[in-house]
Amino acid sequence: MFAYTEAHSPVRINESEIQLKVKSVHLDSEITFSALEGDLDSTGRELYTRAANGEFGEVTVKQDTVALEALSQVWDKIQVVRERKTQQGGCKVGNYWFHSDTHSKLQQMALMLVGQALPPNLEWKTMDGS
Repeated sequence: MFAYTEAHSPVRINESEIQLKVKSVHLDSEITFSALEGDLDSTGRELYTRAANGEFGEVTVKQDTVALEALSQVWDKIQVVRERKTQQGGCKVGNYWFHSDTHSKLQQMALMLVGQALPPNLEWKTMDGS
């Protein structure tokens, strides 16, 4: 049986595990103890229950740093694609692809403002040059 004198700084690892800093009766220094909800040892179950009930302070949730880093990298790639599409993108209308970069959007907005006064036989160049 594990004996302790104090515990603090609970961190939830998953649904059934909380890690705590624990001062053992048998050791001079603190250790990190994994308290499990279904622990075979009664002390582990007790520590888990007391930690889950907030007796050792607020239970923080361990951040999965690997997953956060992977998410950050994916987000960076999404931003690169968005920026490229903003600067060089296109929009398919029927069988044709039209420019949708920032400059072309400004031209399109200007034509919208002109409205009924559009020049007759106005041709708009597509991305394939036709």
